[in-house]
Amino acid sequence: MKVTVLTGKYAGVTRNISTTDAPAILISLARDNVKWRCCPDPNTDPQDLFEWTRIDLAARCVSALMHGRSVTFMGEVYRATADNLELAVGYIEDEIVNSGKNIFVEKDDEDGVVIAVHSNEQ
Repeated sequence: MKVTVLTGKYAGVTRNISTTDAPAILISLARDNVKWRCCPDPNTDPQDLFEWTRIDLAARCVSALMHGRSVTFMGEVYRATADNLELAVGYIEDEIVNSGKNIFVEKDDEDGVVIAVHSNEQ
């Protein structure tokens, strides 16, 4: 997967990152409050794409919550403190999984992350 850094001192840099390295790299970007974009290769294996989507979503949620922004999913707004960050991220992930919905990141900006549901679920 190609990851392009959008903000911070490495803005504009694009790297190919393996699924194995993705969690550490994206969490590092999240910690530094850096924005990024993931660009899958059209030939990416569907299972790898699913795993990447999960990793990317978790890192975006960590970044938002860690830096005082919110995460919104199905009308619920989630916030966290440093003391309950892991618990909050786990709770959000559980809510997404238990919803059974096909989701995507609709927005990730200075206000927070909005996780939306695809209208034409498959």
